[in-house]
Amino acid sequence: MIASLHGVVQSKDERSLIVLVNGIGYLVKVSGSVLGAVQNGEEVRLLTYLQVTENDLALFGFLEQEELIFFKQLISVSGIGPKTALGILDSPLEIVKQAIFAEDAATLSKLPGIGKKTAERIIVELKSKVSLPSGDKLAVSGKLQSEALEALLSLGYARYEAIQMLQQVPADVKAVEEQVRIALSAKL
Repeated sequence: MIASLHGVVQSKDERSLIVLVNGIGYLVKVSGSVLGAVQNGEEVRLLTYLQVTENDLALFGFLEQEELIFFKQLISVSGIGPKTALGILDSPLEIVKQAIFAEDAATLSKLPGIGKKTAERIIVELKSKVSLPSGDKLAVSGKLQSEALEALLSLGYARYEAIQMLQQVPADVKAVEEQVRIALSAKL
């Protein structure tokens, strides 16, 4: 199995790189974030995932271990193949993970290739596996914060985004309207 490549980017197109390693050019499929991070002629080290099917071998490359792990988690979900998983990885990893953790199917269904049912399946199958950066709490406590959260949701904010906004509100604010006002001003 090919676990990583260290070579020079020979060329790139909209979804792949050719990485030259000791005279051999490897075609590596990558996300948009990887494409944006590397240039032709530049040395690169990629962590890889090799997909073997009866008709094809495909190599997928990642700059970070966290992206590779999340990619493997995504393709373990029924109905999500490597191409869709790479499309999901075009979005910031933290936002996708927060949406899963917060059970925000509406945000996930906005990702390329993801419908409502697939978004719900991702939540069910990955919520217990997704790890968030330390210190990132996606919860509200108490009736006041729950009401403020509902108010922000009714204004069109995604659940994870509304929770992050409410985390900026001092604990001593006791009115729902004031919590919403402070959360909205923190967003600006």
